[in-house]
Amino acid sequence: MTGEPIPQYVDLFRMSTNWVEKDITPPDAPVLSSKLRLPPYTTLATKPVCRYPDYPRYVGGDIRSADAYRCVAD
Repeated sequence: MTGEPIPQYVDLFRMSTNWVEKDITPPDAPVLSSKLRLPPYTTLATKPVCRYPDYPRYVGGDIRSADAYRCVAD
């Protein structure tokens, strides 16, 4: 274990509300996040959730940012 935060939460309520009220389709790869439990709820890490059989492959950058990953098939 490295002690790095593991992204584990996704805001399904906000995605659903945006879809119904604002006609914003949810993303193909929603982003999981890990945040501090107390205000200001700083985001510690994010990672995309890919559709099977794809998986998030690291492509470079900050390993704690979802932007550093792309959903790819092997």
